[in-house]
Amino acid sequence: MTSDYPFEAVALRLNALPTSEFVGARDAEVRSLRAAGDVDVAARVKALRRPSAAAVSSMPSCGTTRAWSPPTPATCRAR
Repeated sequence: MTSDYPFEAVALRLNALPTSEFVGARDAEVRSLRAAGDVDVAARVKALRRPSAAAVSSMPSCGTTRAWSPPTPATCRAR
């Protein structure tokens, strides 16, 4: 079965979360994917590990406290 949520989209969404929320959200995604019958993507998501503090600190945030999203001219100005 082909998932409506490709692995890359799930991984990006999970990695944008605070590290304290990562494991719970990942496990919820895995349950949802398995329930939908997408066991291959569920296995790949389950293998994801919580991002390190260094990885999280290097994610661009453009000064916002919301989850990371790609910068746009409206949210970020060139410095």
